[in-house]
Amino acid sequence: MNRVILAIFILCSLLCLSLQRKPHKIPEKQAIAIAEKFIRDNGYTSVPVDTSSKNLRREFMHDDYRSLTEIIKNRHNRLYSKAFCVHYDSAWSRWNIGFLSQSVEVDKLDSVALNSNLPGESIIIDEKDGSVQVAHKTPLFSRFRKL
Repeated sequence: MNRVILAIFILCSLLCLSLQRKPHKIPEKQAIAIAEKFIRDNGYTSVPVDTSSKNLRREFMHDDYRSLTEIIKNRHNRLYSKAFCVHYDSAWSRWNIGFLSQSVEVDKLDSVALNSNLPGESIIIDEKDGSVQVAHKTPLFSRFRKL
């Protein structure tokens, strides 16, 4: 009886280990690169935007029914171009890539501030279908791993 219980325990442990070590469909570095390209292509950085681009996306929670010109003007230079932090949400199989607001003076942040919930946006990269979107909730960067 004890051997059966031990065998079941070992099999369950091995199964759990194999499930936990499954590689991501989209590796972290690739997710960061996708998110950085998304915010650049969609006008959130200081880089000028090609308004004729098919990569330009409206965000239904942020953009209302404004014209494309107004949307780009509102977004322009809002975020730093480099990702600040990252979090993998295993429950939803998606990456959350955090970008700080340009209102934050990064070089003046101390260790406490760096680990707080600073202003910015989180870009979500879904591993199931590869979709990219701006998170509609205020990101909790204190829970993200800093890059």
